[in-house]
Amino acid sequence: MKKALYAALIGVTAFTIVGGAVALANNLDDTAGLLDITPDELKVQLQDKSMSEILDANGISHQQVFELKEASRLEKQATTLGITVEELETQLADKTFAQLLDESGISHTELSEQRRSQHLEHKTERLQQMVDDGDITAEQMQEKLDWMSNKDGKFGHFGHKGFGMYGMHF
Repeated sequence: MKKALYAALIGVTAFTIVGGAVALANNLDDTAGLLDITPDELKVQLQDKSMSEILDANGISHQQVFELKEASRLEKQATTLGITVEELETQLADKTFAQLLDESGISHTELSEQRRSQHLEHKTERLQQMVDDGDITAEQMQEKLDWMSNKDGKFGHFGHKGFGMYGMHF
């Protein structure tokens, strides 16, 4: 069962990476760090090229992209459990993340709310940066935040409430 779960996770991750590294644009700081440039320099490059083209031109491997996404996933999981990434890695040697959630007493509802809160916080930070950069107005930011708040937790894939809860959102 564990092997099948890992195989599915690797398949989804590979699909995400091969489908384009555009998802990395969601975290410009980490991606810029991977490229050894500033986030502002990356934004300038993204005006003329896709993220995939930029990564290819800089010789960034799929393995490096995977490691960056994995580090982000582990950080989110550790935050959910209230432990460090190192503690999480130690515990994941013997148990699955789902088992750790069960042992922590975190309900599906609590996990979903934590994910929704993290998502909203991340989006707010990104929108604020867009306001600071002059890309959108404060009013446009508020409209987007209002729209997201009115989605009633429908942040999973395909807009289905909670669908992405155990997916690649970690």
